[in-house]
Amino acid sequence: MKEKGQIIEVKGKLALVRMQKSKTGACSTCGLCKSSSVSGLYLEAENPVGAREGEVVIVEISGQDILAASCLIYGIPLVGFILAVILSGLVAASWLKVIIFLVFLGGGWYAGTLHADRYACRHKPVVVARESENL
Repeated sequence: MKEKGQIIEVKGKLALVRMQKSKTGACSTCGLCKSSSVSGLYLEAENPVGAREGEVVIVEISGQDILAASCLIYGIPLVGFILAVILSGLVAASWLKVIIFLVFLGGGWYAGTLHADRYACRHKPVVVARESENL
């Protein structure tokens, strides 16, 4: 997936990019950009082309990375939920059912978030080209 954005800040080999979110296509459902209520969507990307602050660039996000991150974010908590339901159903005491359910549900959510964050740190989007027009 390739999208357009403007570089806000350059930190070594990484660039903070304000993305121009598309209304159609994969960008509308991705969720990889971090939202900010102040001024839009931001993404940290590798900058091998050496683009500078203020330049409009094309950022490429691998479809495989989006799929893998989605599986981690949603899949691990789903497994935790399923285990929580099954294991809490095997216990007779109602107070223990609640505790087991919450432990496995919370643990699944935490593990999914942790693994997805680690994956995202290793697989960053890449600035592939500079664009001449402004956002």
